[in-house]
Amino acid sequence: MPHVSHLYKPAEGDLVVLRISVRSDKITPGNDEVFINTCADGVIRVPKTLMREGDEPGYVVFEALVPADVAAAVRSICAELFRLTRTSEEDWSVDDPASGE
Repeated sequence: MPHVSHLYKPAEGDLVVLRISVRSDKITPGNDEVFINTCADGVIRVPKTLMREGDEPGYVVFEALVPADVAAAVRSICAELFRLTRTSEEDWSVDDPASGE
């Protein structure tokens, strides 16, 4: 399951960088998109242009510059989806956006 690994605020107004980490074994690359296979047998389609180099081995990172309220909503949705679909095999973490990471 994807998890929000970082929310941090650049110097551009109300925009924040939303960074989502996904285990690389859950990723299937396509031509213009990347497909994330979920634990509920679903697929999330993400444009390849959002892929970034990650710091953590075994994970793929997707990054987007979005308004702070959108980032907060995505974070809440991801947390609730994880709560509903949690498995003991999956690692999940949501950093606190107030931490400045």
